[in-house]
Amino acid sequence: MRGINVSKLDFGPGKGNSTGDLLLKGANLGGGRKIDVLIFTDSRGACLEDMDSGWASMLFSFLKDAGLSTLMAVRPRDCTVFLTLINFLRLNKLKFRHLAAHVGLVDFTPKKSEVIEDIMEQRSVFFGSARFAREKLRRYRLLSGEMENLYSIKFDTGAFRAAVAECLNRHCERTT
Repeated sequence: MRGINVSKLDFGPGKGNSTGDLLLKGANLGGGRKIDVLIFTDSRGACLEDMDSGWASMLFSFLKDAGLSTLMAVRPRDCTVFLTLINFLRLNKLKFRHLAAHVGLVDFTPKKSEVIEDIMEQRSVFFGSARFAREKLRRYRLLSGEMENLYSIKFDTGAFRAAVAECLNRHCERTT
C-alpha cells in the first residue's frame, strides 16, 4: 500500500488557510493508511509568535520521538470546525488509533456573515441536503469598536451530533 503524501491531503471545500498559520506535518508514516495519532486543531493548537511552541507541536514532537506514526493538521482552513474534521476524515479514508482534536468553539459562537458562509460551504460535501440556516442574532461591538450584525447557524443538533459521532467511530479508535 502506498504511503501518505501529507501535501496531498484533502480538507474539502472552504476557504483555505490565508494567514500563514497552517501547520501540516507527518512523522513515522509507513506504507499503510492507519496512523497511530491524528492531531487536528484550529488556531488554538499553535502559538502565532512561534508556530512550533503550541501544544499541538509539542505533542507532535513527543509522539514522533516515541516512534508513533503521527499526522498533525493545525488550521487547514481559515475556519477550522467540526465539518473540516469530518470532511478530512471521510475524504482521505484514513484510520487513526487516537485523535487529539480542538475544534468546535467557532461552530457554536456568534460570527460574521463571511465566516458563516465558509462553514455553509464546508457542509456541502456530506451534509448538502441537511438543513443548515444562517440565523441573524444581533449587533455586537467588535474589538475595533465598530458595531456589526453577527450570525449563528441553526441546524438539527441531534443529527449533527450523530454524524460527528458516526464519523469519529468509523475513523478513530479513541478521541480526546
